[in-house]
Amino acid sequence: MLQARHVLATAALAALALTGCAHSPSAAAVVNGVTVPVSEIDKASAALAKESQSTASEMATTTVTNEVVGLIAQKIAADQGIALNDTTRAAALDASLQPLRNNPDLTLLVDRYADALVVVTKLGAEPWVTACQAVPVTINPRYGTWSPELCALSGSGSLSKPAATAAAGS
Repeated sequence: MLQARHVLATAALAALALTGCAHSPSAAAVVNGVTVPVSEIDKASAALAKESQSTASEMATTTVTNEVVGLIAQKIAADQGIALNDTTRAAALDASLQPLRNNPDLTLLVDRYADALVVVTKLGAEPWVTACQAVPVTINPRYGTWSPELCALSGSGSLSKPAATAAAGS
């Protein structure tokens, strides 16, 4: 009987892993197969908090949103042949955001934000949302849930620690 339970448990875990529903507690999000680690979110949120005179926990949802939307933009840009590089990013950012790129803890976040600006500007709002809805996104419930219809996080999350599973949005 114990051996049968072990076999069933192993099979269930394997099935869960194969469906893509398994979510590492160290992952804040997974966008089209690209994992955004919680450590990356924590580091960027802390740096952004210093810049905005708030707390890292207050900035976490903003950070996750910008990371996810930026990764979606990179996928859409690749599919649509839209150039994303330092020149296009610099042109998309206003003068107040340019200095944030110089902070090594914020460079990636600012670049992803700029990538989203570039792609949304090139496509327009409606085609952006349509393309965004086609990109698979999984969010750690700690940060909220992904709304494919809005192409945004909804809710602010309610867990004090990263969860072992996450809501899938696609």
